[in-house]
Amino acid sequence: MARFLTERDYERIQGMLRWWDQNKTRIGHHRRRYPIASIGGGGIVSSDTKIFEVLAAATGNSLYNCIEKTIDATKWDYTDGSDKFINLDPEWMYGPIYEQGDFVICNDVRYECIYQHVDQQPPNATYWAVASIEILNLLENNPVDSDYVPALAKGDRLTAQQLQNDEEHDCWVGRSLMPLVRLAKTTEAATINDYIICNLIGNDGVEITTGLGSSIEVYGNISGGSVLDEALRVLEDDADIFVWNRNGKWYAVEGFQTIDPAHFQFGTEEDAGKLQDKLDSCEPL
Repeated sequence: MARFLTERDYERIQGMLRWWDQNKTRIGHHRRRYPIASIGGGGIVSSDTKIFEVLAAATGNSLYNCIEKTIDATKWDYTDGSDKFINLDPEWMYGPIYEQGDFVICNDVRYECIYQHVDQQPPNATYWAVASIEILNLLENNPVDSDYVPALAKGDRLTAQQLQNDEEHDCWVGRSLMPLVRLAKTTEAATINDYIICNLIGNDGVEITTGLGSSIEVYGNISGGSVLDEALRVLEDDADIFVWNRNGKWYAVEGFQTIDPAHFQFGTEEDAGKLQDKLDSCEPL
C-alpha cells in the first residue's frame, strides 16, 4: 500500500539534516553508531548497502554475528589474488588509549569501549561491551527444518541494509554473497548412515576445521538404498564433494546409486552376484 509523507515525517527529515550538519565533521573512522534515517514506523532505516563478514552464528535461525568490511585502497589494483577488503574495525592490541565509543575486534567478537583505558583486553565488562552486528540472511529466512543448520560459514560475506521492524527497532537484513553450491571436504569414509560428515571450504579457499562451517552433516540422495557405504560413488575420507543448503539442511549435489545386488533391476540373481564380485575387486574412487 502506498504511504505518503506526513508533516511529522518532514519534521523528522529536517531534524536529520540539522543533525548531520552539526555532526558530520565529528564522525570518526572507528566511532560509528550508524545514524538513523527512518521515515515513519517500520521500513528502511538507511538506504546504504554495506558489506559484512560472518564471525559466528547468532541466537536464532538465519541470524549471524558479523563485522563490517571496507575496501583496502592499497590493494585496489593488485593482481596477486589477495583480498581487497579489510575489517572496518581494527583488531584489539596493547598500547593504544581506547576512548569511549571505540570499536575493536578481539577473538572474533566485536566490542565497544565504554570507559577510557589502556591495555584492558576484552572481554572485560568494566571497559568493554559486546557490540555484535546481527544480520538476518534473507536466503534462509524462516527455515522449516527443526534440525536447522546454518547455511553460512565463518568468513562468508553478505550485503545488508538496516531496516526497522514493526516495533521500530533497527535490524540488519542482508543477502549472502556466497554461491548456492559450495565445495566441501569429507572428514570420514561413508558409513551406514544416509549422510556423511564434511567441512566446508571457506571464502578464502581453505578448509574450515573448527567453528561455523565445520563438521556438517551432508545428506545424500541414494537411489535404491538408504546408506552411503553401499552406494556409488564410494565416498572416502578427505574427498571433494559439492554441497548445498536448503531450509537449514545440507545435501550433496550429486546422486548416489546403491551397489546392493538385490536392488539391480536386470538379469538373474547369478548375474547380480557376478557384478557384485567385480565391484568388490575395484579400488575406491
